[in-house]
Formats: sequence, structure tokens, C-alpha cells
Amino acid sequence: MNKKSSHMRSKDSEKSIPLSFAFIGLGVFLGAMAGIIALLFSYSLLNSLIIYFLVSMTIPIIFFGWWYKKTFRDDENVLPTYKGKILLLSTMCREILDNLKLLPELSSYTIEAYSSEINDTLINILNQKSYDFIFLDIDFLQLNGISMMMCIDNIREFRNKNPGVAIILLSKDFSKDNSEIYRIEICDTSLRLPVSHSRLFDAIKEASENNIIWCQRRKLGT
Repeated sequence: MNKKSSHMRSKDSEKSIPLSFAFIGLGVFLGAMAGIIALLFSYSLLNSLIIYFLVSMTIPIIFFGWWYKKTFRDDENVLPTYKGKILLLSTMCREILDNLKLLPELSSYTIEAYSSEINDTLINILNQKSYDFIFLDIDFLQLNGISMMMCIDNIREFRNKNPGVAIILLSKDFSKDNSEIYRIEICDTSLRLPVSHSRLFDAIKEASENNIIWCQRRKLGT
């Protein structure tokens, strides 16, 4: 079962209030039925009241517990399964692809990788296709004659036009992986090359969360 996003968990939490009332109503109804049956067979009002309260309290607890377990049981123990598209721009495409393939959670992802020069074809792909994540190797851009300043300007412009695309920057020059949001105008998270499959997966999770913040900021115009 897939781990749910914060948005989906929020929706499930909203459902819990009306469901609670529904389970309580069901418990009261079944408790009343059980109490009436007990009264008919035992002719004891006390026994029927005891059965009524036991059933009316137990049924909601059982049903709500079952629903909660069904809805939230895997949120802490099962890694999320993503579906969508990944674009990989790097001089280390093969190594990164091999690590991505080690992640069963990304088995339903379509991954496109480019390690050659940046040309009009690649620019058209970026403009025409919709991606969920873009792994962008700074070293790859610099090898193609794009300076760091130009790279930052281009990424900032792309993020303003496509806020819903999570950007994960890659570079051998980064001192460490970083998912802090002070660079959120440029990227959602960054990874130091070379990478491992576990760090790639952590980056995807963190980029997803940070991208929600970025989209909210863009919506508010801040």
C-alpha cells in the first residue's frame, strides 16, 4: 500500500469527524437492538441497559479502530510509491540510473536521461514535457559552457514558470546533501555526487515536501 502524501493524510483526517459520528450512531442503533432483544429474552431492564451500553460503546471503538488502521497503518513503516516522470541531466547518468533502478518505489516512474550536449532538442523537451522531478547536474551544465550565474538565472526562471516541478541539483563540488529551504527559489534539494540509492530516495521525499512549500509561496506571490 502506498504511503500517502501530507495532502491526502489531511483529507483522511477531515473524514474522521463525520465518520466518528457515523460509528457512534451505528453503535447506538445496534446497542438499542441488542438491548431490546435482551429485554425480550431476560425480562430484565438492568440486563438490557448493560448490554445496550456495552454494545453502543464497543461498536464505535471497533469500527473506528478498523478504519484508522486501514487508513494510516502504513504511514510510518512503508515507503511511498511514486508515479510520474523523472528527467535526469548529468554526466553520471548511468550510475544514477543504476541507483534509481534499485528503488522498487520508483518502478512505475518513467525516467529520461541525457548526458550529451545541451541542444535545441533538449530545450524543446523541457518546454513541452511535464516532469515531476528533474535531477540537474551543475557540472553537466558547466561542461556545456553555462556559467554558474547563468545556470542560477535559468533555473530560477524555469521554477517560476514551472513551480510544480521539483528540482534536485547535483554536483561533485557540494560539501554535503542539503534539503534546507533557504535556496528554494533555485532548487528543492541538492545532492553531492556520487550518490547512493538511499540518498536518492531521501532526496525525492524531501524535494516533494519542499516543492509543496515552493508552490504555496508562488501561489501567495511571496
